[in-house]
Amino acid sequence: EEEVVVFMGWGPDPIWTDAKVTSNTPACKSQNCVLVSVELDPDVAKQFTIPGQYVQIRLDEDTKPLFLAIASSPTPSSGEEEEEEDDDDDDEE
Repeated sequence: EEEVVVFMGWGPDPIWTDAKVTSNTPACKSQNCVLVSVELDPDVAKQFTIPGQYVQIRLDEDTKPLFLAIASSPTPSSGEEEEEEDDDDDDEE
């Protein structure tokens, strides 16, 4: 039997950039999903163009980061993007 060794990692450490949360609203009736809109530098925003990419958000250096999937690409001129946070897989529509 052949042995296969797999190495996994999270990749390089994240590069943290300042951003402003412009809205945080429920995305479904159960409120287990939220829609978070952030405003950030357009040069940073243009790196996130494919839904399904993720970002990490934290309040400060002492806060554990929150991983958020990007539901839509940012608006190119505004640098605003939306992420969807799903706290529970049993959402009700």
